[in-house]
Amino acid sequence: MDVGNDKPFIVYYLRELNPRASFFTISYDIPETPVDLYDVDIEQEVFPVEEGAYDQVIFTEVLEHLWRDPAFAVHQMNRALRKGGLAFITTPNACELHAIECILWQANPNQRNQFYSRLESGHLHLWTAQELRILFESNGFEVKELRSYDSYGYTNRNGKLMQLAREISPHVEMMGETLLMRAVKSEALPHPVYDARLFPNGSGVKFEGAIRNFASKHLGN
Repeated sequence: MDVGNDKPFIVYYLRELNPRASFFTISYDIPETPVDLYDVDIEQEVFPVEEGAYDQVIFTEVLEHLWRDPAFAVHQMNRALRKGGLAFITTPNACELHAIECILWQANPNQRNQFYSRLESGHLHLWTAQELRILFESNGFEVKELRSYDSYGYTNRNGKLMQLAREISPHVEMMGETLLMRAVKSEALPHPVYDARLFPNGSGVKFEGAIRNFASKHLGN
């Protein structure tokens, strides 16, 4: 299962390399592709698959675009996987070394912080390794691997910045541009779990406050 993908070449090559495998792709943002897509709001709609139907879930470069209920999406991935099934996740690293350089140069560490016409086009929440672990472990996964790496190569790892990081941080190895996590489904859960460290109100974003006020003015009741 490929969840939230907007890059059709990923599914294409996975199919080419695994011709005997069965694929299920959830995406509403691939304009033209021969791959069958399922248009699902992964933050509020139940995935249209049977429980335990898949061996693996791919969730790459999607989490940072979610703004309402990432715990719901992770719970649905848990539901779709068989017990012991693998989830493969990548997302930009909020604690990357390059973020320090951005701060020193008065640049925003979130390099997609701009106001796009579509809310989900930006990086709405940059995740730390600890937050990523909390989100998945609280929703029925056991983390097998969690590391960072430089996926794009824009980080300068030479000179004084690297020296500063080594002198201060005990976690220099976790300061790569991208977080990569492999986790297995360890237990089935009846509903999403909202750990208070990520969700202080015990839920995802509610249709309240400024969002409700905007909708009532511009979209009607």
